[in-house]
Amino acid sequence: MKRAIGPRTCMIIASAPNHITGTVDPIEKLAKLAQRYHIPLHVDCTLGGFVLPFMEYADYSVPAFDFRLPGVTSISADLHRYGQCPGRLSVLMYREPAFLRHQFFTNSEWPGGCYATPTMSGGRDGGAVATAWAMMLRKGRDGYINAAQRIIEATRQLAYRLQGLDGVSLRGSADLCVVAFTTSEVNVYNLVDVMVQKGWHVDPLLSPAAARVPISLSMCEEGVLDHFLEDLEMAICNLKSMEPAEKLGTTASFYQMLQKVNDKTLVDELSLIRLAAHYSIPPPAERRSLRTLSVEGRKLSMLGATGDMGKKLEELRRGFQKEKEAKQEALKNENSEEK
Repeated sequence: MKRAIGPRTCMIIASAPNHITGTVDPIEKLAKLAQRYHIPLHVDCTLGGFVLPFMEYADYSVPAFDFRLPGVTSISADLHRYGQCPGRLSVLMYREPAFLRHQFFTNSEWPGGCYATPTMSGGRDGGAVATAWAMMLRKGRDGYINAAQRIIEATRQLAYRLQGLDGVSLRGSADLCVVAFTTSEVNVYNLVDVMVQKGWHVDPLLSPAAARVPISLSMCEEGVLDHFLEDLEMAICNLKSMEPAEKLGTTASFYQMLQKVNDKTLVDELSLIRLAAHYSIPPPAERRSLRTLSVEGRKLSMLGATGDMGKKLEELRRGFQKEKEAKQEALKNENSEEK
């Protein structure tokens, strides 16, 4: 980190913990570095904001990560994760009010008058804020201490038992509410696909090639970890016995393709196309008839109406129109019979 600091460095960001392996960064060392070079240090506590502060009350040894360190200038925490609040709410805290002023936006030349907003998002849901406040009061300090203790114990138990499985090794230190692991027995991405099909929340990781298990309160219920490990061992045995062994599943094919692509801008472009598809609508000329088409029809509508795609799109449109007319005719017949 020290070697990365240069004249254009505006901030140092530390994770407590990171979302990949659940590892907490050495924030005490980073705080001294930030203070030495007069650089703001932000601690990303979005995942551990309602676990780390309560671990000390449960007699766990927790290195300082907050404003007790002089170099820490801001901390963020999510309320909707381990804060157990509804909606997507976050808190951003500053050491000094001077930092808060840079968050505000004002425009005195707006034709509608003087415009001022405390955040980039502008308007916010006051009902969600009030609900979160009520939830925090309802849970109380004792509630969060109990939840933190259960999460930490489940995380450490899962990490310990995973290391006892043949060919399984941890990635990262699993300090807090996330356990990342890989296996030399089978393709780890195929293993992720099988565990997801069984109903478990297991995420694939690209670098390192591994699987990630977030420890939620539901994972802390009695017998859940045992069931998870049973399914994991069974999945590994089944994958080892499958033929051909080199066959790749959906996740394995995609992630290994990403590893082989040297120009990552191509991956970014694919991601942008995927995101843009969520906002796309059918062309204006076909919008009336295609709005309630099948998923295939909606995909085709985004590709335009030329060539073979156009012909197939027209066939879908006509089929939908005939089906709509048949339903209207059947409804008319029913009404006439009732009369």
